[in-house]
Amino acid sequence: MKAKIYSLLGIFIFLFIGCTKETIVENDAPQIEVFEVLTNFNATNNFSRLVPFNPPLFTSDVVLVYIQWDQFNGNPVWRLVPQTVQLPLGDIQYNFDYTRFDANIFMSSADINLNTLGTEWTNNQRFRIVILPGFFVQQMRLDYSNYNDVISKLNSNFNVKIKNLD
Repeated sequence: MKAKIYSLLGIFIFLFIGCTKETIVENDAPQIEVFEVLTNFNATNNFSRLVPFNPPLFTSDVVLVYIQWDQFNGNPVWRLVPQTVQLPLGDIQYNFDYTRFDANIFMSSADINLNTLGTEWTNNQRFRIVILPGFFVQQMRLDYSNYNDVISKLNSNFNVKIKNLD
């Protein structure tokens, strides 16, 4: 009788353990992000905009920054930064640098006092910051200067959402 009880107990324990399943879901999809920022450049912010990354990027990640240059038929026209503008008094440049922790978008000029620029060059400047995993850059043959091609390729693979930071 004890043998039957131990046998049945063993079967129930085996079935109970065998039916217990622990599922661990890991997100191994690449972390591709697109941020949009609207900036007014002025002396107070040193003609720059700092955009923190949270969480920090991987060392292999690549950052691209695009500026909305114009509108055509109601659609934004994007240009890869840096962009240089030749004005009668000299050149101005929209540029950026980045670390794992932030991107700094800024204006500069060796010729012109930026305080004297019209608001068409300093106010309501819209940028898109695209963060790409290093493997994506190595595997994909793209013209990274063409924002629409980059986003189209990203959306076909990863369904990227644009996050507005303002």
